Amino acid sequence: MTTADLLPPSAQATWKTRTGAVGGFVLGAVLVVALLPKVMDPWAFQAVIEQQGLDFLLPARAVAFVGLTAEALLGFALVLLIRRRWVLWPSVALVAFFLFLTGRHYYLDAHGLAVEGESCGCFGDMITRTPAEAFWQDLLLLVPALLLSFLGRPAESEPLPRKRLALAAVLSLGVLIYAATVSKPEPLLRIDAVPSALCEPGEEGQEGRLCLDAVVPELADEGSDHILVLTEIDDPAFLERLEAFEDYVDAMTGPQLWVISPVGEETLDAFLFDHELVFEVLAARRTLLEALAGSLPRSFRVQDGKVTSLWDAWPPLDDLSAGNPDSEGDGEYDDHPEPGDTESDDNPDDNPEEDPRDEDGDGD
Repeated sequence: MTTADLLPPSAQATWKTRTGAVGGFVLGAVLVVALLPKVMDPWAFQAVIEQQGLDFLLPARAVAFVGLTAEALLGFALVLLIRRRWVLWPSVALVAFFLFLTGRHYYLDAHGLAVEGESCGCFGDMITRTPAEAFWQDLLLLVPALLLSFLGRPAESEPLPRKRLALAAVLSLGVLIYAATVSKPEPLLRIDAVPSALCEPGEEGQEGRLCLDAVVPELADEGSDHILVLTEIDDPAFLERLEAFEDYVDAMTGPQLWVISPVGEETLDAFLFDHELVFEVLAARRTLLEALAGSLPRSFRVQDGKVTSLWDAWPPLDDLSAGNPDSEGDGEYDDHPEPGDTESDDNPDDNPEEDPRDEDGDGD
Protein backbone atom coordinates (compact mmCIF):
# COMPACT_ATOMS: atom_id res chain seq x y z
CA MET A 1 0.00 0.00 0.00
CA THR A 2 1.31 3.41 -0.98
CA THR A 3 0.62 6.86 0.40
CA ALA A 4 -1.60 7.55 -2.60
CA ASP A 5 -3.75 4.51 -1.73
CA LEU A 6 -4.55 6.07 1.66
CA LEU A 7 -6.08 9.12 0.00
CA PRO A 8 -9.78 9.27 -0.84
CA PRO A 9 -10.64 8.47 -4.50
CA SER A 10 -11.17 12.14 -5.40
CA ALA A 11 -7.80 13.10 -3.92
CA GLN A 12 -6.11 10.19 -5.67
CA ALA A 13 -7.58 11.32 -8.99
CA THR A 14 -6.40 14.89 -8.41
CA TRP A 15 -2.88 13.77 -7.45
CA LYS A 16 -2.55 11.50 -10.47
CA THR A 17 -4.04 14.05 -12.84
CA ARG A 18 -1.70 16.80 -11.69
CA THR A 19 1.36 14.55 -11.71
CA GLY A 20 0.48 13.24 -15.16
CA ALA A 21 -0.13 16.77 -16.44
CA VAL A 22 3.30 17.87 -15.18
CA GLY A 23 4.96 14.84 -16.78
CA GLY A 24 3.22 15.45 -20.09
CA PHE A 25 4.07 19.15 -20.05
CA VAL A 26 7.78 18.47 -19.31
CA LEU A 27 7.95 15.87 -22.08
CA GLY A 28 6.24 18.21 -24.52
CA ALA A 29 8.53 21.10 -23.57
CA VAL A 30 11.62 18.94 -24.19
CA LEU A 31 10.28 17.95 -27.62
CA VAL A 32 9.48 21.55 -28.54
CA VAL A 33 12.90 22.82 -27.42
CA ALA A 34 14.55 19.98 -29.36
CA LEU A 35 12.43 20.91 -32.38
CA LEU A 36 13.78 24.47 -32.60
CA PRO A 37 17.28 23.79 -33.99
CA LYS A 38 15.84 21.39 -36.56
CA VAL A 39 13.38 24.02 -37.72
CA MET A 40 16.06 26.73 -37.81
CA ASP A 41 18.35 24.52 -39.90
CA PRO A 42 16.34 21.73 -41.56
CA TRP A 43 19.23 21.08 -43.96
CA ALA A 44 21.46 20.02 -41.07
CA PHE A 45 18.63 17.77 -39.83
CA GLN A 46 18.38 16.30 -43.32
CA ALA A 47 22.13 15.60 -43.26
CA VAL A 48 21.73 13.73 -39.96
CA ILE A 49 19.00 11.60 -41.55
CA GLU A 50 21.37 10.76 -44.41
CA GLN A 51 24.19 9.96 -41.96
CA GLN A 52 21.97 7.60 -39.99
CA GLY A 53 20.69 5.87 -43.14
CA LEU A 54 17.06 6.73 -42.40
CA ASP A 55 16.26 7.65 -46.01
CA PHE A 56 15.93 4.06 -47.22
CA LEU A 57 12.22 4.43 -48.09
CA LEU A 58 11.80 8.14 -48.81
CA PRO A 59 14.18 10.94 -49.82
CA ALA A 60 16.00 12.47 -46.84
CA ARG A 61 14.13 15.78 -47.15
CA ALA A 62 10.75 14.02 -47.05
CA VAL A 63 11.85 12.00 -44.01
CA ALA A 64 13.03 15.23 -42.35
CA PHE A 65 9.62 16.87 -42.72
CA VAL A 66 7.78 13.76 -41.59
CA GLY A 67 9.94 13.80 -38.47
CA LEU A 68 9.42 17.54 -37.92
CA THR A 69 5.67 17.13 -38.29
CA ALA A 70 5.48 14.28 -35.77
CA GLU A 71 7.73 16.04 -33.24
CA ALA A 72 5.83 19.33 -33.58
CA LEU A 73 2.35 17.84 -33.26
CA LEU A 74 3.26 15.66 -30.28
CA GLY A 75 5.31 18.35 -28.55
CA PHE A 76 2.67 21.08 -28.83
CA ALA A 77 -0.14 18.67 -27.91
CA LEU A 78 1.65 17.62 -24.70
CA VAL A 79 2.52 21.21 -23.78
CA LEU A 80 -1.19 22.01 -24.16
CA LEU A 81 -1.96 19.09 -21.78
CA ILE A 82 -3.56 16.83 -24.38
CA ARG A 83 -2.83 13.36 -23.05
CA ARG A 84 -4.99 10.97 -25.03
CA ARG A 85 -3.80 7.54 -26.14
CA TRP A 86 -3.28 8.74 -29.72
CA VAL A 87 -0.80 11.32 -28.34
CA LEU A 88 0.95 9.28 -25.65
CA TRP A 89 1.61 6.08 -27.58
CA PRO A 90 3.19 7.86 -30.59
CA SER A 91 5.24 9.77 -27.99
CA VAL A 92 6.48 6.42 -26.65
CA ALA A 93 7.56 5.46 -30.18
CA LEU A 94 9.32 8.82 -30.69
CA VAL A 95 11.19 8.59 -27.38
CA ALA A 96 12.20 5.00 -28.13
CA PHE A 97 13.48 6.11 -31.54
CA PHE A 98 15.59 8.92 -30.02
CA LEU A 99 17.05 6.53 -27.48
CA PHE A 100 17.79 3.98 -30.18
CA LEU A 101 19.77 6.57 -32.14
CA THR A 102 21.70 7.87 -29.15
CA GLY A 103 22.26 4.34 -27.85
CA ARG A 104 23.62 3.18 -31.19
CA HIS A 105 25.87 6.23 -31.44
CA TYR A 106 27.07 5.61 -27.86
CA TYR A 107 27.90 1.99 -28.76
CA LEU A 108 29.73 2.95 -31.96
CA ASP A 109 31.73 5.62 -30.13
CA ALA A 110 32.68 3.21 -27.34
CA HIS A 111 34.05 0.82 -29.99
CA GLY A 112 35.84 3.52 -32.01
CA LEU A 113 33.43 3.31 -34.95
CA ALA A 114 31.63 6.63 -34.60
CA VAL A 115 32.55 9.56 -36.85
CA GLU A 116 33.69 12.64 -34.94
CA GLY A 117 31.34 15.53 -35.58
CA GLU A 118 28.23 13.43 -36.25
CA SER A 119 25.36 14.05 -33.89
CA CYS A 120 22.05 12.43 -33.11
CA GLY A 121 19.39 12.45 -30.45
CA CYS A 122 16.53 14.77 -29.74
CA PHE A 123 18.61 17.97 -29.55
CA GLY A 124 20.69 17.44 -32.71
CA ASP A 125 23.45 20.07 -32.99
CA MET A 126 21.80 22.45 -30.52
CA ILE A 127 23.91 21.22 -27.60
CA THR A 128 27.45 19.89 -27.92
CA ARG A 129 27.48 16.53 -26.14
CA THR A 130 29.52 13.37 -26.20
CA PRO A 131 27.65 10.25 -27.35
CA ALA A 132 27.56 9.02 -23.75
CA GLU A 133 26.17 12.34 -22.50
CA ALA A 134 23.57 12.40 -25.29
CA PHE A 135 22.29 8.94 -24.40
CA TRP A 136 22.12 9.36 -20.61
CA GLN A 137 20.75 12.90 -20.73
CA ASP A 138 18.02 11.97 -23.22
CA LEU A 139 17.19 8.92 -21.11
CA LEU A 140 16.83 10.97 -17.92
CA LEU A 141 14.94 13.81 -19.59
CA LEU A 142 12.49 11.80 -21.64
CA VAL A 143 11.70 8.50 -19.93
CA PRO A 144 10.60 9.70 -16.43
CA ALA A 145 8.44 12.44 -17.94
CA LEU A 146 6.95 9.96 -20.41
CA LEU A 147 6.04 7.49 -17.66
CA LEU A 148 4.50 10.19 -15.51
CA SER A 149 2.42 11.50 -18.41
CA PHE A 150 0.33 8.30 -18.35
CA LEU A 151 -0.89 8.99 -14.80
CA GLY A 152 -4.41 10.34 -14.41
CA ARG A 153 -4.97 10.77 -18.13
CA PRO A 154 -8.54 11.66 -19.12
CA ALA A 155 -10.96 8.97 -20.21
CA GLU A 156 -11.24 8.46 -23.95
CA SER A 157 -14.98 9.05 -23.63
CA GLU A 158 -14.47 12.65 -22.57
CA PRO A 159 -15.07 15.34 -25.22
CA LEU A 160 -12.07 16.26 -27.34
CA PRO A 161 -10.27 19.49 -26.44
CA ARG A 162 -10.97 20.95 -29.88
CA LYS A 163 -9.54 24.41 -29.25
CA ARG A 164 -6.24 23.04 -27.92
CA LEU A 165 -6.04 20.56 -30.78
CA ALA A 166 -6.57 23.37 -33.28
CA LEU A 167 -3.88 25.47 -31.58
CA ALA A 168 -1.41 22.57 -31.67
CA ALA A 169 -2.13 22.08 -35.38
CA VAL A 170 -1.69 25.79 -36.15
CA LEU A 171 1.60 25.99 -34.23
CA SER A 172 2.88 22.87 -35.98
CA LEU A 173 1.90 24.21 -39.39
CA GLY A 174 3.67 27.47 -38.61
CA VAL A 175 7.00 25.86 -37.77
CA LEU A 176 6.79 23.59 -40.84
CA ILE A 177 6.17 26.55 -43.13
CA TYR A 178 9.13 28.34 -41.58
CA ALA A 179 11.37 25.28 -42.04
CA ALA A 180 10.32 24.99 -45.68
CA THR A 181 11.44 28.57 -46.36
CA VAL A 182 14.96 28.16 -44.93
CA SER A 183 17.49 28.34 -47.76
CA LYS A 184 20.20 25.75 -48.07
CA PRO A 185 23.55 27.17 -46.88
CA GLU A 186 26.04 27.90 -49.64
CA PRO A 187 29.18 25.73 -49.55
CA LEU A 188 32.27 27.54 -48.27
CA LEU A 189 34.48 26.33 -51.10
CA ARG A 190 35.07 29.12 -53.58
CA ILE A 191 37.90 30.50 -55.67
CA ASP A 192 40.55 32.41 -53.65
CA ALA A 193 39.35 30.99 -50.31
CA VAL A 194 42.17 30.26 -47.86
CA PRO A 195 42.26 26.99 -45.85
CA SER A 196 42.28 28.79 -42.48
CA ALA A 197 38.88 30.33 -43.35
CA LEU A 198 37.30 27.04 -44.42
CA CYS A 199 35.85 25.91 -41.09
CA GLU A 200 32.90 23.99 -39.71
CA PRO A 201 29.93 26.02 -38.40
CA GLY A 202 30.48 28.04 -35.24
CA GLU A 203 31.91 31.30 -34.05
CA GLU A 204 35.38 32.36 -35.11
CA GLY A 205 37.93 31.35 -32.48
CA GLN A 206 35.53 28.89 -30.86
CA GLU A 207 37.41 26.18 -28.99
CA GLY A 208 37.39 22.88 -30.83
CA ARG A 209 36.15 24.38 -34.09
CA LEU A 210 37.85 22.52 -36.94
CA CYS A 211 39.25 24.23 -40.04
CA LEU A 212 40.77 22.74 -43.16
CA ASP A 213 44.31 23.93 -42.38
CA ALA A 214 44.24 21.80 -39.21
CA VAL A 215 43.43 18.68 -41.25
CA VAL A 216 46.09 19.34 -43.91
CA PRO A 217 48.63 21.86 -42.54
CA GLU A 218 50.73 21.58 -45.73
CA LEU A 219 48.10 23.58 -47.65
CA ALA A 220 49.44 26.84 -46.20
CA ASP A 221 53.02 26.24 -47.41
CA GLU A 222 54.30 28.84 -49.86
CA GLY A 223 54.71 27.44 -53.35
CA SER A 224 52.68 24.30 -52.52
CA ASP A 225 50.23 22.73 -54.93
CA HIS A 226 47.59 20.24 -53.81
CA ILE A 227 44.50 18.44 -55.05
CA LEU A 228 41.95 17.53 -52.40
CA VAL A 229 39.15 15.02 -52.90
CA LEU A 230 36.31 15.00 -50.37
CA THR A 231 34.45 11.70 -50.55
CA GLU A 232 32.99 8.74 -48.70
CA ILE A 233 35.62 6.01 -48.87
CA ASP A 234 32.92 3.39 -49.36
CA ASP A 235 31.46 5.25 -52.35
CA PRO A 236 31.57 2.75 -55.27
CA ALA A 237 32.53 5.58 -57.63
CA PHE A 238 35.57 6.34 -55.47
CA LEU A 239 36.57 2.68 -55.21
CA GLU A 240 36.41 2.41 -58.99
CA ARG A 241 38.89 5.29 -59.25
CA LEU A 242 41.47 3.94 -56.81
CA GLU A 243 43.67 2.60 -59.60
CA ALA A 244 43.49 5.92 -61.48
CA PHE A 245 44.48 7.78 -58.31
CA GLU A 246 47.40 5.37 -57.83
CA ASP A 247 48.58 5.89 -61.41
CA TYR A 248 48.34 9.66 -61.02
CA VAL A 249 50.48 9.64 -57.86
CA ASP A 250 53.00 7.22 -59.36
CA ALA A 251 53.50 9.56 -62.30
CA MET A 252 54.66 12.32 -59.90
CA THR A 253 53.92 15.06 -62.45
CA GLY A 254 50.92 16.81 -60.88
CA PRO A 255 49.90 18.45 -57.60
CA GLN A 256 50.00 16.38 -54.42
CA LEU A 257 46.83 14.35 -53.90
CA TRP A 258 44.88 14.16 -50.62
CA VAL A 259 41.64 12.28 -49.99
CA ILE A 260 39.55 13.35 -46.99
CA SER A 261 36.57 11.31 -45.77
CA PRO A 262 34.06 11.68 -42.90
CA VAL A 263 34.86 8.39 -41.19
CA GLY A 264 36.04 7.24 -37.81
CA GLU A 265 39.70 6.44 -37.23
CA GLU A 266 39.10 2.70 -36.88
CA THR A 267 37.06 2.61 -40.07
CA LEU A 268 39.84 4.47 -41.86
CA ASP A 269 42.49 2.13 -40.46
CA ALA A 270 40.53 -0.89 -41.69
CA PHE A 271 40.18 0.68 -45.13
CA LEU A 272 43.90 1.43 -45.36
CA PHE A 273 44.67 -2.10 -44.21
CA ASP A 274 42.59 -3.50 -47.07
CA HIS A 275 44.00 -1.07 -49.65
CA GLU A 276 47.73 -0.40 -49.74
CA LEU A 277 47.62 3.11 -51.15
CA VAL A 278 50.42 5.43 -52.22
CA PHE A 279 48.43 8.59 -51.46
CA GLU A 280 47.16 10.08 -48.22
CA VAL A 281 43.64 9.34 -46.99
CA LEU A 282 42.63 11.39 -43.96
CA ALA A 283 39.60 11.43 -41.65
CA ALA A 284 37.75 14.64 -40.79
CA ARG A 285 34.48 15.60 -39.17
CA ARG A 286 31.44 15.37 -41.38
CA THR A 287 30.37 18.82 -40.21
CA LEU A 288 33.51 20.30 -41.78
CA LEU A 289 33.19 18.50 -45.10
CA GLU A 290 29.51 19.36 -45.43
CA ALA A 291 30.26 23.01 -44.68
CA LEU A 292 32.96 23.00 -47.35
CA ALA A 293 31.19 21.11 -50.11
CA GLY A 294 27.50 20.79 -49.29
CA SER A 295 27.47 17.26 -50.71
CA LEU A 296 30.07 14.63 -51.53
CA PRO A 297 32.08 13.92 -53.62
CA ARG A 298 33.76 17.25 -54.27
CA SER A 299 37.29 18.14 -55.38
CA PHE A 300 39.37 21.29 -55.45
CA ARG A 301 42.91 22.58 -55.98
CA VAL A 302 44.89 24.69 -53.51
CA GLN A 303 47.93 26.57 -54.81
CA ASP A 304 50.10 28.89 -52.72
CA GLY A 305 47.57 28.70 -49.89
CA LYS A 306 44.48 29.58 -51.96
CA VAL A 307 41.72 27.63 -53.70
CA THR A 308 42.23 28.00 -57.46
CA SER A 309 39.98 25.31 -58.98
CA LEU A 310 36.76 23.48 -58.11
CA TRP A 311 35.20 20.32 -59.53
CA ASP A 312 31.71 18.98 -58.83
CA ALA A 313 32.94 15.45 -58.24
CA TRP A 314 36.33 14.11 -59.33
CA PRO A 315 39.41 16.05 -60.49
CA PRO A 316 40.60 15.68 -64.13
CA LEU A 317 43.66 13.59 -63.27
CA ASP A 318 44.91 13.19 -66.85
CA ASP A 319 44.98 16.93 -67.42
CA LEU A 320 46.59 17.57 -64.05
CA SER A 321 49.29 15.01 -64.79
CA ALA A 322 49.95 16.76 -68.09
CA GLY A 323 50.19 20.14 -66.39
CA ASN A 324 46.94 21.37 -67.91
CA PRO A 325 44.29 21.86 -65.22
CA ASP A 326 41.99 23.77 -67.57
CA SER A 327 39.43 21.02 -67.91
CA GLU A 328 35.87 20.28 -66.90
CA GLY A 329 34.93 21.96 -63.63
CA ASP A 330 33.15 25.00 -62.32
CA GLY A 331 36.08 27.04 -61.07
CA GLU A 332 38.77 29.26 -62.50
CA TYR A 333 42.05 27.79 -63.53
CA ASP A 334 45.65 28.94 -63.73
CA ASP A 335 47.83 27.40 -66.39
CA HIS A 336 51.29 26.39 -65.25
CA PRO A 337 53.30 25.18 -68.27
CA GLU A 338 56.00 22.72 -67.50
CA PRO A 339 59.44 24.33 -67.55
CA GLY A 340 62.04 23.17 -70.01
CA ASP A 341 63.27 23.71 -73.56
CA THR A 342 60.79 22.94 -76.28
CA GLU A 343 63.09 23.72 -79.22
CA SER A 344 66.49 22.40 -80.27
CA ASP A 345 69.59 24.52 -79.68
CA ASP A 346 71.28 22.96 -82.71
CA ASN A 347 69.36 25.14 -85.15
CA PRO A 348 70.68 28.72 -85.22
CA ASP A 349 67.27 29.96 -86.38
CA ASP A 350 65.90 28.94 -82.97
CA ASN A 351 68.29 31.40 -81.25
CA PRO A 352 67.93 34.74 -83.08
CA GLU A 353 69.95 36.63 -80.47
CA GLU A 354 73.08 34.60 -81.21
CA ASP A 355 75.54 35.85 -83.81
CA PRO A 356 76.22 32.87 -86.06
CA ARG A 357 79.80 32.83 -87.36
CA ASP A 358 81.05 31.65 -90.68
CA GLU A 359 83.79 29.10 -90.94
CA ASP A 360 86.44 31.84 -90.64
CA GLY A 361 84.84 33.15 -87.48
CA ASP A 362 84.87 36.80 -88.72
CA GLY A 363 81.10 37.13 -88.99
CA ASP A 364 81.19 38.17 -92.70
